[in-house]
Amino acid sequence: MLDPPAQPPTQSPLTAVDVRVVRALLTSRPALLPIELIDIILDEAEYWPHSTVEVNGIRQVRGVHKSPCCSEAYLVTLPLAHPHTEGHHIASPGKPPAVQLHQDMKEGAVSDASGGIRRGEHPCRRIVFELHSRDQGWSDYPEHHGTYDATRSWFDVSVVRDFSSLLLLPPSAPADSATNHTVGAMRDRDLQRNVHAKAEETWHVIVWDWKDTIEEGSREALEAENG
Repeated sequence: MLDPPAQPPTQSPLTAVDVRVVRALLTSRPALLPIELIDIILDEAEYWPHSTVEVNGIRQVRGVHKSPCCSEAYLVTLPLAHPHTEGHHIASPGKPPAVQLHQDMKEGAVSDASGGIRRGEHPCRRIVFELHSRDQGWSDYPEHHGTYDATRSWFDVSVVRDFSSLLLLPPSAPADSATNHTVGAMRDRDLQRNVHAKAEETWHVIVWDWKDTIEEGSREALEAENG
């Protein structure tokens, strides 16, 4: 049985303002802690501003036999480690949160100034992906059924460097579409494959942490990829 999807947190998510207040308290009397120690405390407590972006509804991507590409831009998240992105956001096909934020900055509703806590080489401390998906439900390769081998459906992750190019994305743009200039130019990273030929949904949780030390292509990485 598929585990229920995670519910939005009932407690208000931490914001950059919350973190700045705690830093100010710890640098003031009676604590008077050095900044370096405060950063360690905040990281150990995972006291970070955070945001979530959720897609509501079911989307099916149908491929044509022997088609070279049938991919689709499923979700464009908010910018990483950027102010004014905290909280729980629902991605609507008509206006993804990232496009709305870009429009707000253009209209002056929010500032493009940093204002956040961007520390060190890794301003984004952790990314968590929760995926509810399935394969087509059949294949001509029974030896692969129930495994992740030779699966023809998966999720990729890419980084959008040019923020303004998000405006070129239609609501459901195929990655090989002539109007989709962003996805085709991005460098993909294989995130998660579906279970081969499984008709029921599987819930996958993938965590990328700033302290990860597993090298791509290593034995540990291959074991994680193969479940």
